[in-house]
Amino acid sequence: MLNIVVVEDDLVQRMELVSFIKKYVAFEDLDAGVVLDTDSSQNTLDFTARNDSKDFLFFLYIGLASNKLAGIQLAKELRTKFPHADIVFLTSHVDLSLLALRNRIASLDYIGKDMNEKDIQNSIRKDIKLALNNLQYVRKRETFTYKHRNKFLNIPLDDIYYFESDSTGYNPTILYGKNRAISVPYALKSIEKAHPRLFRCHRSYLVNLENIVSYNYTERKIYFDIEEKISCPVSIRKISALIQLLKK
Repeated sequence: MLNIVVVEDDLVQRMELVSFIKKYVAFEDLDAGVVLDTDSSQNTLDFTARNDSKDFLFFLYIGLASNKLAGIQLAKELRTKFPHADIVFLTSHVDLSLLALRNRIASLDYIGKDMNEKDIQNSIRKDIKLALNNLQYVRKRETFTYKHRNKFLNIPLDDIYYFESDSTGYNPTILYGKNRAISVPYALKSIEKAHPRLFRCHRSYLVNLENIVSYNYTERKIYFDIEEKISCPVSIRKISALIQLLKK
């Protein structure tokens, strides 16, 4: 899911922006949603620090009332923490837009507050669609890196079905993927933290939701192939969360 954050110190304008985004996302049935709207840079940083996701689209008003440079500073910190996140600047000052460029803060778009309502809404629609496309591109490029002897190897995350804790105790985890099953020297917890798009369906299993072919309610099993030869179990307490994620 694309997590949208709106930072704007004018309450009325912020509510109008959030309302439009929510209606547009719902109407288009997009995998996106507003997870935070605030007038505070600190609230934004605190929220993103608590959130495991890296999939953000930020709408930032550059000239926050308390400090005209606060929006620029926030953007710099967010860009450092989330290099692949998209940032859209909202501004009523051309000089502040130039300041963002001078600070080399890559942005998806600049939306001027002096634009008419229709143009602003069209820009927002375009930016959300672009951010979703960018997110899909980044995910396709995402890889799992592991150490084997004296070198590091990469496997595209799209080629991985699931990770399983090694019950023999010889290796922390076994990776099961397309035409491969290998031992990797990492605990499930560390893999889960590094790759938030994976889902912990069981204490001993971490699965790639995008490679799931079916889920059997009776057996409580996830299948990764039509023949139902590649599978892993789902714990009772994880069923509800799994079903919600599969519906998206």
